[in-house]
Amino acid sequence: MFYLFFPKRWRYTLDAHPPFATFAKIILALFLTFVVFGIAYKLAEEQGWEVAFWMSWETLSTVGYGDYPAKETAGRILTMIAGTLGIVIMSAAIGSAVIVFQYREYQRRSGKMKNPHTNG
Repeated sequence: MFYLFFPKRWRYTLDAHPPFATFAKIILALFLTFVVFGIAYKLAEEQGWEVAFWMSWETLSTVGYGDYPAKETAGRILTMIAGTLGIVIMSAAIGSAVIVFQYREYQRRSGKMKNPHTNG
């Protein structure tokens, strides 16, 4: 139901193909988590917005360059939570992407994904 504001073509695709809808929900969750932790880092570490969002993305993507480590206790707690959530969400996104590719391959092999623009 989160995609009611999408164009009609996207809504049809997400309704007709559940793996795409699952993947879209996971990507939306990743983006919202990124924004929430960016704002939380801004408030906890008292740094600029660009550094806060960089820390958020760096931690959620589990890259962890270490160029802006958390200095405050609240920032360290946020880093632990964001790192754990990052592992969970990234794993779910990768797993969901694999399912989408398998679903498309199944549709192609079973003849359910034909090109309507070909002659014959």
